[in-house]
Amino acid sequence: MVSEHRLPAHPRTRHSRPHPAAPRQPHHHCILRPRPVPQQATANTLPRQVSRPQHPPPASVCVRPLRNAMKLRISPPHGRLGGLATVRAASMAPRVVGGRAAAKGRTPAVCCAASSAKVPNARLLEVARHAADVGAQVVMAAADKPKNLARKEGTDIVTETDKAAEVAIVDAILKAFPDHAVLGEEGGMSGNPASEYLWCIDPLDGTVNFAHGYPGFNVSVGVLRHATAVAGCVIEFVGAPGDWRMRKYYACRNGGAMRDGKPISVSGTKELRDAVVATELSWYPKQWPFFQRLHTEFTQRVRGTRMCGAAAANLCHLAEGMVDAYWQFNLKPWDAAAGVVIAEEAGARLATANGTAYSVFDRSIVATNDAVFEKVLEVTGPLMEEMHDAGVAVPPFKVAGYSVKTGAQLE
Repeated sequence: MVSEHRLPAHPRTRHSRPHPAAPRQPHHHCILRPRPVPQQATANTLPRQVSRPQHPPPASVCVRPLRNAMKLRISPPHGRLGGLATVRAASMAPRVVGGRAAAKGRTPAVCCAASSAKVPNARLLEVARHAADVGAQVVMAAADKPKNLARKEGTDIVTETDKAAEVAIVDAILKAFPDHAVLGEEGGMSGNPASEYLWCIDPLDGTVNFAHGYPGFNVSVGVLRHATAVAGCVIEFVGAPGDWRMRKYYACRNGGAMRDGKPISVSGTKELRDAVVATELSWYPKQWPFFQRLHTEFTQRVRGTRMCGAAAANLCHLAEGMVDAYWQFNLKPWDAAAGVVIAEEAGARLATANGTAYSVFDRSIVATNDAVFEKVLEVTGPLMEEMHDAGVAVPPFKVAGYSVKTGAQLE
């Protein structure tokens, strides 16, 4: 038996006051016990050495559309693991160009970047809401004024308001997180490209609506961690010229989705024939015949189709149950980042149009409530297979200066 030695304790030493959880001892004494002898390190007690790649990962991974794509199913019910859908293949693995296929339970494309200090999702949402408010003030001030338009590509346009709102939003984000990366539709990358946080900004989603005084344009601010959308805010403008009002949608991962302070959730529609489906059709010559067929197929099967002119607004309308499903091609990260986390937190299920796991770098999206998810994929999946057979590609979006790879996960 080990004997206990009682020594007087100096009143200013840390031994003069017992730990609250320890048994109470006399005020002027402490008990000293021999320290246990440390065990000799063994193979089982040594920390595992993690090998790190000697070369940077590929810039992107292109997952081709699959034959028999309908054999892929998304699990769990809301198709999320770390904010992204996970894939369970019934009979085959996806074919991958430029990298290995994602293993079961892994996300398809995840940022590989030096780690920033981890930020609570609630704090990210706080900054996203503030930045969106700042951008919305710029848009509101210009909403009823003459617009200076410039052409970007094809029929796409940009206004001075797009640029001014983006500058204000980026400044607000980098003031809060100077070590984060920011991707804006108009200004491209800024901030720290080595950060694991990537903010995706659409300062004026639905510029055509804005230029013509048509409602539905919005300010969209979303943030990714390891390519998973973790927080976002969309401020949608509704009403009419001279009477604009704002609807504020926001969510953070595992925190639920809100609109103007009230919780929202997807609809309970169970049959495709009772569903309202949202989409947007844009001109891509090689893809256009397939888009027309897909639009025709849905029009014949559903109660109605809607086009509001802005991707982020469509995802928010899905989150609130105003529409039951949404499909779209050729979106970019800033179009989807905020709307995706809002829709997911409202209970939506997301995938690519061929049924594989979705990230905001993918160029096709299917988002629905739980009940009609499989029914929508029964329409989009075969068409994606035909597009693949015809050599019509829908490659993932590449962010210059920012690397993505397969396999990484959120905690």
